[in-house]
Amino acid sequence: MKLPEGSIKNWNDLKKLFLTRFFEDDSEIAMTTPLTTRQQKGELVKAFVKRFQNMKLRCPSGMTQATLVTAIIYKSHS
Repeated sequence: MKLPEGSIKNWNDLKKLFLTRFFEDDSEIAMTTPLTTRQQKGELVKAFVKRFQNMKLRCPSGMTQATLVTAIIYKSHS
């Protein structure tokens, strides 16, 4: 992506452009969403992990990715 010269004037311009480019949605999601998310049929593991990480970034809980993974493993064994 090549930007016109002078199109980024401040930090907020850069932040908005970055988030638009690399994140599909910046709305917050409930903590239960990543915990109940499953790999879709035919979805590559790498794609699922990326989707999961993007969801985790949108969780306001402050939980770390390791804590989420542990919770998912625990839930799947109970």
